[in-house]
Amino acid sequence: MSEKRDSFVLYGNQIKQLETLSDEEAGKVIKNIYRYANGDTDFIELSPAAMMFFSFVQDQINRNREKYEEICRQRREAGKKGGAPKGNTNASKQPKQAKGCKNKQNNQKQAKQADTDTDTETDTEYINIYMHRNGAQASEDHTPEYEKVFAELWELYPRKENKGNVKPTQKKKIAKIGLEEMKRAIERYKRHIEVNRLERKYIKTGGTFFNSGYIDYLDENYQEENTAPANRQAFERDNMSLYADLQAEVNERGTL
Repeated sequence: MSEKRDSFVLYGNQIKQLETLSDEEAGKVIKNIYRYANGDTDFIELSPAAMMFFSFVQDQINRNREKYEEICRQRREAGKKGGAPKGNTNASKQPKQAKGCKNKQNNQKQAKQADTDTDTETDTEYINIYMHRNGAQASEDHTPEYEKVFAELWELYPRKENKGNVKPTQKKKIAKIGLEEMKRAIERYKRHIEVNRLERKYIKTGGTFFNSGYIDYLDENYQEENTAPANRQAFERDNMSLYADLQAEVNERGTL
């Protein structure tokens, strides 16, 4: 169980890795960070990518805590040396020691700053490597997930027109349905086009399909395309042709 502290440091460059997570996962990570800083070990379950980010932040908090405690210890020691009683042979050396302590503390502060910068850069590098190896996006691409989903679906649709009619709220709704189910809906509509031999002008534009036209082709609403009418029309055409041949033969013979 970690020691409870009233404050801790988070670094601005960590946002690049945090934003590769979904809003839900990022919220869980933030909660876990605060729980850890408060000495609580009852953590929320995280995905592998979120857990990796959280563990790096844990390590950073621990390192900062250790450095802070070391600085406090060194200052306590310096204070003891600088507090010699009056008349003590060390008293005449106090100004020099005080100056030395001040310089030492300044050097420690500069070393701490350099060390912290190195630590955060190293953490960022490790997180980027992990995200890349696990398929997560570790670049500065902040494109919302629903936009990525819609872009992939748009490429699959046969009539790419009126894209601007699909607003962000509708794209979010589509993303919530799920990429795979929407792909199935598009494939079903493509079969409908093929079976009914629809001309392009009768095919729904992308703007129409993605606003409401997809609904009938979702898993819970879709009914298999009935091709019987097309077959029946072919059968009737064949019968009419046969009837015409028979009628011609009747007319020629006068009777069957």
